[in-house]
Amino acid sequence: MIHQYKNHGYNIVLDVNSGSVHVVDDLTYEVIALLEDGRKELGLATFQELAEARAAAPDKSGFDEAFAAAPGQNDTDIDCAPMQIFPSDLTDRIVSELSVRYPAEEICEALGECAELTASGVLFTEDIYENAIIDYKARKTVVKALCLHIAHDCNLACRYCFAEEGEYHGRRALMSFEVGKKALDFLIANSGSRRNLEVDFFGGEPLMNWQVVKDLVRYGREQEKIHNKNFRFTMTTNGVLLNDEIMEFLNQEMANVVLSIDGRPEVHDYMRPFRGGKGSYDLIMPKFRRFVELRSGKEASGADGSNLQEMTATEGCSDAEMPGMAGAEARSDGQKQGAPASKTCSDPLGTSGAKVCTDPQEISCAEDCADSQGTSSVQAGQRLQSAPDGSKTWYVRGTFTHHNLDFCNDVLHLLDAGFDRISIEPVVAEASEDYAIREEDLPQIFSEYDRLTDEMIRREKEGRGFTFFHFMLDLSGGPCVYKRLSGCGSGTEYLAVTPWGDLYPCHQFVGHEEYLMGNVDEGITRPEIVDEFKGCNVYTKEKCKNCFAKFYCSGGCAANSYNFHGTILDAYDIGCELMRKRVECAIAIKAALAEG
Repeated sequence: MIHQYKNHGYNIVLDVNSGSVHVVDDLTYEVIALLEDGRKELGLATFQELAEARAAAPDKSGFDEAFAAAPGQNDTDIDCAPMQIFPSDLTDRIVSELSVRYPAEEICEALGECAELTASGVLFTEDIYENAIIDYKARKTVVKALCLHIAHDCNLACRYCFAEEGEYHGRRALMSFEVGKKALDFLIANSGSRRNLEVDFFGGEPLMNWQVVKDLVRYGREQEKIHNKNFRFTMTTNGVLLNDEIMEFLNQEMANVVLSIDGRPEVHDYMRPFRGGKGSYDLIMPKFRRFVELRSGKEASGADGSNLQEMTATEGCSDAEMPGMAGAEARSDGQKQGAPASKTCSDPLGTSGAKVCTDPQEISCAEDCADSQGTSSVQAGQRLQSAPDGSKTWYVRGTFTHHNLDFCNDVLHLLDAGFDRISIEPVVAEASEDYAIREEDLPQIFSEYDRLTDEMIRREKEGRGFTFFHFMLDLSGGPCVYKRLSGCGSGTEYLAVTPWGDLYPCHQFVGHEEYLMGNVDEGITRPEIVDEFKGCNVYTKEKCKNCFAKFYCSGGCAANSYNFHGTILDAYDIGCELMRKRVECAIAIKAALAEG
């Protein structure tokens, strides 16, 4: 499968199944488009299958005629042997169609280079993963991550909160230490031989249950030594309750901290007020600045240069958005390595260095290749949201809605405030909500993503680069292909725990009783739900099979699919459109920065 598009002056060709990205000239761009049209007309999965059939045939006379040199080829000094990968009637047609605008010699040269790339396995490659993903999903899984709903309570009244101000369609409650302890014991007992385990403190607002957070971290550290495990703790907070004592503990114990803020004061305060209607921006902004400066090892100072005084907690809570553990919509590129240099591509931007597991049944493969829960598996520059060396990370996370479609201004506002690790994500809501993203909003959102692309390229070249979560793309590594195709692990490797100990596939399914999987006392009591999520991958979703972004988004969010279509085997359509645009922008950024 080939995806072609033009962005920021670059002709970009993505070979979907290999993950290879090529930046080409106008002629080659047209040649590849015509070759792809021809492949589809011939009903071929790949051009290689026709060439392989020729090589295996005892009588090659029919094939020799089909692969005869195109007109004009023999008049050049080009070695046209690689051209035998394409049938001559197709190349004849391409030469004829393009010769009105380009010299035949240059057309044949472009065809030859495309043939070389095809033979090298980085252009027109075959999707070989559909059968393998079935075996991978059928393997015995282990639980590696929990989202602890440490507090089903919240002092903010965020208009877009899917958790209904922390209640999750139920009652307000705080998790007890005993329930949290059982949750960690459950995780250890069901993690098999996996050593690295992840726990996100989520809510509502986790800081409303601060003592239990501290006690559970302390308990987890004790269990690490006993069971040879390593806990990676994370937290999502709106920061209202932050003070110096809490900041010190978070900086010591939390591998990642997500700070919730929507951007400009008027935008943030409209969507994230306190219950009495007062905005929360002025209270949390200085706290977030101090936290980031302390986490970065810098002396915290105010806008006027004065040192910030010790913070005190007043009223507070947090939103219930994405937890510190990233979902499925933050995946990386394709699968294979080794794209050769060529005249048409100069150098392909890259192909994935992701491992293709030799035995998908091996749990050790999941440990080695899929160690991405709780992190973004893609990167921008060298700034990782989850550093492999174990260093502490953070990012600010906001939500844009129909009311601030100019969200690039919110990103710039956060940058000017001193935050260079930013995620501003589209709200997901029913169309009946006044703040919901609508189909007619897409052109403006796409324009904002293009504007943000310009800004990222400019600042990176000026030495002032920043991370934007949805543009993080790694063309040389990431999780193994099976993880990319199967998603975030919700319902199998990643579970959510309510304050009273019930287990759900993820934080967004909490409160949907049809997806109540069990509890921390009895474990999984409804294994059919696990099986349902095991059967969820890009090949079981009709909308995903032929989408160029399938190796990047892993089929999207199961909860969004369920909320909009009543099944986890569909996809949230507006989310798909936004994901495809973000992938295109992210690759364009790579192209621009590779050019220097």
